[in-house]
Amino acid sequence: MSETINSNFPLLLVVLPAIFGLLILAAPQKWKASGAIAAAGSAVALVQVLCLRGQSLEFTRAWAGWGMDFSLKLTAQNYALVVAAAVLTFLVAGYSLVAKAVSADEKTFHASTLFALAMASGALMSNNLVAMLFFWQAMWAPVFGMIKAGGKNAWKTSVRAVFTAGFSDLLMILGIGFASLAAESMTIDQMHVPMTTLGTAGFLLMSVGALGKLGAIPFHGWLYKASEDAPSPFMGLIPGGLNLLMGTNLFSKFPGMFDTTATSGAMLLVMIAAAGYVVLSGMLAMSAGSFKKLAVALNVAQAGALVLGATSVAGGVFVDAAVIAAAAGSSLYLAAGAMEKGKAGKSSSAASFLYYVAAGAAVAVVFTGALFRIALHESWLSLILAVVSLIGAIFAVSGVTRLIRAARDDSAKAAEPAFDLGGAQAWLDRTLCDPYPAFGAFIRGYAGISLKVNDAISWFYDVGVVWFVGFLSSLVKRAHNGSQSRYVLWVLLGAVVVIAIFALS
Repeated sequence: MSETINSNFPLLLVVLPAIFGLLILAAPQKWKASGAIAAAGSAVALVQVLCLRGQSLEFTRAWAGWGMDFSLKLTAQNYALVVAAAVLTFLVAGYSLVAKAVSADEKTFHASTLFALAMASGALMSNNLVAMLFFWQAMWAPVFGMIKAGGKNAWKTSVRAVFTAGFSDLLMILGIGFASLAAESMTIDQMHVPMTTLGTAGFLLMSVGALGKLGAIPFHGWLYKASEDAPSPFMGLIPGGLNLLMGTNLFSKFPGMFDTTATSGAMLLVMIAAAGYVVLSGMLAMSAGSFKKLAVALNVAQAGALVLGATSVAGGVFVDAAVIAAAAGSSLYLAAGAMEKGKAGKSSSAASFLYYVAAGAAVAVVFTGALFRIALHESWLSLILAVVSLIGAIFAVSGVTRLIRAARDDSAKAAEPAFDLGGAQAWLDRTLCDPYPAFGAFIRGYAGISLKVNDAISWFYDVGVVWFVGFLSSLVKRAHNGSQSRYVLWVLLGAVVVIAIFALS
């Protein structure tokens, strides 16, 4: 690409979709044109980004001092990802409009669709860690709105999604702070973080935050709930598409930001986690009893494979796989939603065909991630982990083929898992490892203890103090019986006490 040019166009890629989102919110409810405005806004955003092809642009303004600049940079790598985000948003907005996939709170949903595109574009183009964090965090506002549009009970799922994201984003914030201190810079393409204790902590914490964005285990529990409660276009756009692009984009920058090698301990930990996600999600795919559950499992498997590829020394080359993964994940969720509607009487062979093609593409991405690492052969351990992820890919293939066979059988029994879940697999399937249930258990325990403490305090004032005062009153009443000798004894006892105090002081 040509020399980088200072331009306002990167900022416009963020501002333009947001303006259309605000138009939807400002439009009168009686117009009922939110879906059309969303489709038009996403189309305009797509045309705008396509017009910037082949240009290297940068928008940088001083923001808050200490190196925290508002910096957006359009490079060859993130250009492809921004285009993919715009295409996915346009397709999902068009699908939502034509299929009328949203029945409750359409204005919020369609406005949030464009806000999500704006935040994702900003995160993908950010060349400063604080600017990236701003867009990264702001993404959860449209996520909350889109899930909540699923119905009156979907707000609980919205809270769970935002909590899970907030937990992983908190670790991301800590990681950014540590990495920035170690590098003495926050500009991504100028950072060279030494792998000291501070730099290693920053790398690992940022990795966990990025994995949370990808929905990797143990941050996958909210995906199961959202797939049931949220509109299917939400699943197709955010978890299936934009989150994959954002998480992979960040991981692909790690080899340039951190002074890691394929054999460094921190990098090996991330690779072990990625290979483990592929295997575990492959196991979940084998036990999936519905198309939506299989879509979640395949999406997590793709996330693990993309991490394997993106953290290599040739991570930038893995962008094409990330785009394919986003397309496959989005298609899986949209087709799964259409197929479940078909069970109610409107069977769609087109949706089934799209689902199986997308499942095949997702499995291909998982295989590609493993084969990519094998081809690089950076170390023997990375080679072993790549082989492990191949086993997970085989598990995923088994899950897809099993569900295809089950779909051909109309009996309800065919849709059940091929075997009973047990042990760690059941623990994962019930998402007991997710931080949200653990936090819920902590809150319930804290509330129970607080209630007992409150009951004890109430008993002390309402029962204990009343009894003690009554007891003292009865003693005083019995002591004052009119006997003069007893009063004389009290006076003498008081005098002895006073003398003792003076003598001892």
